[in-house]
Amino acid sequence: MKKYFTFLFAISLVSTAAVAEVQVQDLWVRASTGPNTAVYMKLNNTSGSGVSLINVSSPVCASAELHEIADVEGAKRMQKISAIHVPAKGNTSLEPGGIHIMLMALETPLTEGQKDIPLTLEFSHGEKVQLTAPVKAQ
Repeated sequence: MKKYFTFLFAISLVSTAAVAEVQVQDLWVRASTGPNTAVYMKLNNTSGSGVSLINVSSPVCASAELHEIADVEGAKRMQKISAIHVPAKGNTSLEPGGIHIMLMALETPLTEGQKDIPLTLEFSHGEKVQLTAPVKAQ
């Protein structure tokens, strides 16, 4: 009987690790001043393999894109990217002035204090994470 419970405990640990490979911290959405706005967070990868954020969606906008701020011919420009990499046992920060998510063509303005902006993050290993984010001024 003891071996049976040990086996079940081991199985539950494996299942938990598979579900929680990428942890999201400090998630927030910038209050909108126009038709688009940005989303920021810290992604922590607890697995032994690198993973990438490859898609984001939200019902509050027509589309969501992964972006970075890059130096293009001496000027800072925002450009769309195909993925945001999170190294094995490491983290990646999405922050103002760097990589971030853009919510494009918002259905309604997002105002400071809202707490329930739904987001779905999709990762390269198949994991999908559904979250709600608060809206902050900055």
